[in-house]
Amino acid sequence: MTGNPNSAESPKGYSKCLVIWLDMLGFSKWIERSERDEDQVVSIKGVLETEERTVSKVNLRPKGGWRRNTLARQFSDTIVVTIENPDFLSLSNVCTFVEQFNMDMVVKGCFLRGAVVLGDACATQNLLFGPAVIEAIQLEKVASWPRIIVHPSVLKRLAEDVLMTPEVKEQLEKFHMPMDRDGLRYINYLGQSFALHEATRWEYQYRKRSMPDGLGIDALIVHKTAITDGISRVRASATPMPVSTIAKYHSLAMYHNDVIDVLHRYLESSTQRPQEYSFHLSHLLRAHFYPQAVFGPKPEADAFFDTRLDELMKNRDSLLPKKITDLPGLFPELYPPLSSVAVE
Repeated sequence: MTGNPNSAESPKGYSKCLVIWLDMLGFSKWIERSERDEDQVVSIKGVLETEERTVSKVNLRPKGGWRRNTLARQFSDTIVVTIENPDFLSLSNVCTFVEQFNMDMVVKGCFLRGAVVLGDACATQNLLFGPAVIEAIQLEKVASWPRIIVHPSVLKRLAEDVLMTPEVKEQLEKFHMPMDRDGLRYINYLGQSFALHEATRWEYQYRKRSMPDGLGIDALIVHKTAITDGISRVRASATPMPVSTIAKYHSLAMYHNDVIDVLHRYLESSTQRPQEYSFHLSHLLRAHFYPQAVFGPKPEADAFFDTRLDELMKNRDSLLPKKITDLPGLFPELYPPLSSVAVE
């Protein structure tokens, strides 16, 4: 249990904390492979050093805005971020933090599973315990395939804030934190990453500046490659992988394809029904573009953005080849031949 999320007060010794618990998919198997292959040790160190840099950035940056009362910790492949007494800005910006870190790991071929919970906890740099921590650990296990589940306590707190307008609520529920097939909400890191990297490219083009390495990546291609390469590594492993592991990659592939379908649909509806613009992809692209490109709206920036968005909408069909096709061929264990299915 997370304590009473409806109460403004926590039991003595606890504070209301946002707990973000993130784990890496298949880490224990990776460690097993490293006993036979020293190259795997180098790869593991590289990934964990990426995690370490993320923790350092969170802890060393100025603690204004959403980083107020924020602490990050790493042990092995697990990262835990806590935000004491979070406000609306803290809660909403967690999406961006998780998305950016998740894609940093995807670039290295790793996927994260975890949970975001709001509840009672004691959180210092050296101590972390409380009902919210237990809830996050348990919810992370429920995640099953690599996704970051958002506990209802977070959504409830967001809904109570005066900044939660109907438009923002719709955008969160339809794009940022959609509901999965099992009724659980999760952070849509791939959809957000697509918008962030598209807007980043536009920003550098607008400012006529060269883009640093690692920015403006094709998030859909990177994500697709990480999934297909991951399942290939699983099949090439000397240790047979259980069907449950293959099923996790299958769920990732379905998520990947679902995101592309949603992006395609949002771009189409932005063209056909601009009055519904508030929760569509165009709103998210604009939100990422303007804070970086200009200090306030400018006519030339408006024109540049509208031109790029129009090109993206007209070329939306170019997203479809980036889907992972032939799922039965890639995951035959999960698609038995029709001839083997008994007919009543």
